[in-house]
Amino acid sequence: MSPTKPLDGWRPPEFGDDFVIRVLVANPKKPGTAAWHRFNLYRDKMTIRQALDAGLWRADFRFDVARGFIVIAVPRPRRAAKAAKATEAAA
Repeated sequence: MSPTKPLDGWRPPEFGDDFVIRVLVANPKKPGTAAWHRFNLYRDKMTIRQALDAGLWRADFRFDVARGFIVIAVPRPRRAAKAAKATEAAA
């Protein structure tokens, strides 16, 4: 039996440590399972790094995003960095 061939050009999403998690649903996992316990570790607006430190797995992010349980957003640029660019542009 041959292994399943991955979809052409498909790769799992890569999430940077500073990306922000938004939880969209109450815990949809089967109560008492390891996945249920890990889902309870999510906090709205936590970063990927905070979630990993809390005990979540990168595979959890991919699974939960694919099923619409969470969304992960690129962080907004910091105001200080924005102000520094504006100062450089004005100079």
